[in-house]
Amino acid sequence: MSKKQAPQQTVVSISRYGEWGKVEYAHKLECGHTEIRKRATRAPKIACEQCVKANTAKQMLSKFVPIKIEEVFDWDDEIASSIAKTEQDIGRLRAGIAAKFNIGPESIDVITEETEEGTFVSYVVIVLDAEQAKMAAGVGSSIG
Repeated sequence: MSKKQAPQQTVVSISRYGEWGKVEYAHKLECGHTEIRKRATRAPKIACEQCVKANTAKQMLSKFVPIKIEEVFDWDDEIASSIAKTEQDIGRLRAGIAAKFNIGPESIDVITEETEEGTFVSYVVIVLDAEQAKMAAGVGSSIG
C-alpha cells in the first residue's frame, strides 16, 4: 500500500519545531501517530504512513502461530535438572567472587570435579589484566 492509498486521519494539532532554515511541522493525528512534514497542512485530514506500516506489520505477525513453551518442553529429566542446578551454583560463585574483587565475571573460571557424590569445585582461576592487577596490589601506575 502506497502513501497515497494510506488511510486519511484527522489532524488534531500541528507543532512547529527546528531552527532557521530547518523548520519541520509535526502533525498529531487522530490515530495517535505523528506525521512530520516540511510545511504545515491546511487540509483537515492527511494520509498516515505509520498506520500503513502498522497494518503491514500486523499482517506479517498474524501469520505466526503462538507456541506455548510448557507444551513443547513438558518433560522431566534428572540429569538436565542436575546440570542446570550445578551451572546455577557456579554462576552464583562467579558473581560473588566478581563482586568481592570488583572485577567482571568473565575474568573468573570455575573448575569443577565430578565424583560419585556429585560435582565439586576443584579450584577457581581469576585472570586479571595489567590495570586490574595493579589495582588489586595497591600499586600505582609506576610499574610498566
